[in-house]
Amino acid sequence: MRPVVALFALFAATVPVSGQATRQLTADDYQRAERFLTPNTSPLLYGATVQPNWTADGRFWYRNSVPGGFEYVMVDPVSAQQGRAFDHERLGRALAAPLGTSFSPLELPITDLTFSGHDVVAEVAGAGLVRCDLEAYECVRTASDRPPVGRNEVASPDGRHVAFIRDYDLWVR
Repeated sequence: MRPVVALFALFAATVPVSGQATRQLTADDYQRAERFLTPNTSPLLYGATVQPNWTADGRFWYRNSVPGGFEYVMVDPVSAQQGRAFDHERLGRALAAPLGTSFSPLELPITDLTFSGHDVVAEVAGAGLVRCDLEAYECVRTASDRPPVGRNEVASPDGRHVAFIRDYDLWVR
């Protein structure tokens, strides 16, 4: 019988009394809490997520956050090998000819990649598609009937539409 009485006493102690005052949150409380929201903590985390993008030959690539930006990693699950998908510094320089500007190795504005042999078609945020030879590191723009995809946008499977979030609402263009 004692355990039942002890359990009842513990339960009664945790139930708030109706006249008990509730704490009012202040602007300072909210500002402290904002420090733990995703936009403020994401720059502190590296390699936290992997979103695989499969290639026709059974490998996959993903964009990995690293100090200073992002790297693109290729993984061969059969041989358990992984490494950078390409030379980031050389590709940053190679994009200069078709796009009119070079990019630092960890700030390549790539939103999608399609690999085919030693060629890669990169979808560059706001600039469209660029085909690059990964042996010679030469790039040329390619025509696309798909709309350009920005960094925080996702193309539909047929590539004709893009979905994105704006002000907490889903938009499609």
